[in-house]
Amino acid sequence: MTARKAYTATMTAACWREHMCGACGGAFRALLETSATSDYATPSEARLAALEAAEKLLADTVAMQPCPSCGLYQPDMVAQAPMRRHRKWTTIAAIAIVPLALIAGPQSAGSIMADILTIAVTIFCAAAAFVHIRTVLHNPNRDLAANRAAATGAIGAGWMEMLVPGIPNPATAKQWRSRYRTSRLLACAASILGALLTSAGVLFVHAHNWPVNEHADPVIAGPGDDVKLTMVETITPLEGLWRATAKAQVANAGELGLADTALQTTSNLDVWHESISRDFSLIAREVQPWAIVTLPATEMLAGRRIWIQVDLAAHYPDASGSVSFHNADTTFSDTYVLQLAAPHAARDSVLIRAGGLALGSALVIAAGYLLHRLALRESNLALPTRTISLHDNPIQPEE
Repeated sequence: MTARKAYTATMTAACWREHMCGACGGAFRALLETSATSDYATPSEARLAALEAAEKLLADTVAMQPCPSCGLYQPDMVAQAPMRRHRKWTTIAAIAIVPLALIAGPQSAGSIMADILTIAVTIFCAAAAFVHIRTVLHNPNRDLAANRAAATGAIGAGWMEMLVPGIPNPATAKQWRSRYRTSRLLACAASILGALLTSAGVLFVHAHNWPVNEHADPVIAGPGDDVKLTMVETITPLEGLWRATAKAQVANAGELGLADTALQTTSNLDVWHESISRDFSLIAREVQPWAIVTLPATEMLAGRRIWIQVDLAAHYPDASGSVSFHNADTTFSDTYVLQLAAPHAARDSVLIRAGGLALGSALVIAAGYLLHRLALRESNLALPTRTISLHDNPIQPEE
């Protein structure tokens, strides 16, 4: 059985697009051409499909030719590229920034992962803001004299025709050139502010130069914060299930002037059946038990070094023989040294980072959406156009 031969055809559709200038009242028309290629079983079907595709492209194409009388590009011409660019980068920002911001927000204060994710969000926001600002600053109607010269050249080349000369009015032209300028500048300012806000968390932490405790979570902590301290030794419970009771006390309480040495402490509280039947799909997983300790909320501890002793009794299902499991108990006792920052440093840095990421991302996305809507509104200000079909110029299909 032989494969059916496919024919390729390229068709060009052309038309005159007539415009009436909103600034000077002149009428002119510009020549438009679009080409499309299509594959079909027969040459006639291929040509027909290609022609339909070319005509569809032609209907969506906007002529980029200035008015020969006053040199003004019409609003639909000016807004065509900005509409696409603002929409594209607003979509990119929403897709890339929002997930990164949601992941970065809850990260531990001062951690490398939090900094990396925050910087990534800032880079995306800055890139989107740069594109939006560059698009707004590009104004094809900046030099009307150069535009009139270009229109004269296009007429000489046969790409344009003057239908009705207009009466240039500088005041009217200025009004058309400055549509929504203030709104666009405010949106650009909002995008810059948004990009700066997303970096607030990183800037806030590094500006204070707070000490870092690598063995604690969060790595930056101050009086009144909750800190997760992980035991050095491990256990291997079934499916990683364990629970524990923990106690913590300040080992150098006398040096710090603390009357009460005990600290509020919590740990993991997994629940499982007291007897577990043998299931070979269950896996013993290595776990480092941990305890969450609330540091004393005493401001005089800011900048001081605190020694914390944690005693933890872990209870967990452990393998016993080949057919059953039993509950095991292991005790831990470790001492941790923390260099404290300002009171509630961990809490405040997380709130500032999460708030900056949320507000900054929202500003950048909202600014892009506003700029897209403004470009769309500007496009709708153009006076109605008229399309006159010129000819269809077929190119022979390739065998």
